[in-house]
Amino acid sequence: MFLLGLIVHNVAQARAAARLGDESALGAGFGTVRPDIHVGLDASVWYLLLGLGLPRRVPIRLRGRPAALALLAGPLATIVFALLVAVLQRLLQPLVPGPDVVYDGMRRAVGLLLLHAVFFLLPLPTLDGGRALREVGPRGIRSALREHRMVGSLLLYILWVVLWISNVAPAVLRALLIGTQALTSWLPV
Repeated sequence: MFLLGLIVHNVAQARAAARLGDESALGAGFGTVRPDIHVGLDASVWYLLLGLGLPRRVPIRLRGRPAALALLAGPLATIVFALLVAVLQRLLQPLVPGPDVVYDGMRRAVGLLLLHAVFFLLPLPTLDGGRALREVGPRGIRSALREHRMVGSLLLYILWVVLWISNVAPAVLRALLIGTQALTSWLPV
């Protein structure tokens, strides 16, 4: 489920960029659901070790507002996908008496997908939020983000670990799961 969420993130960015006039990501294969295009071996290992999955960067040649819209399509699609999984989980709940591995796995996937969407929106140079701000943010923020755009993935993994150790990530995860549960509680069971 989680891997599919990362693929949905990238496909959404590639298709949004194409709709806005840049088909380079589609040409590079990011419009497909092939896992090898979206997630590298190194990212898979880091995900297994730390729980942070960073998909490959979707090449977007757009500038300004169109670029920001294409970049934000990824986290938005991840949120929508997580909510669809949450709805499916809620609808399957009555069919599964007692604890179930699939049900629990879906719940964890929803939480991780939502947490990743929030993480991707952080205003850091290599994440979607920072890349979008670099395109449309105030001049001072744009120049600061351009200066620091070489912030590597290793620093993102370090930040991820710090957020978990400091209990920020678990608190955000709990809030996201409570919110998702509240949203899906209206569904018939």
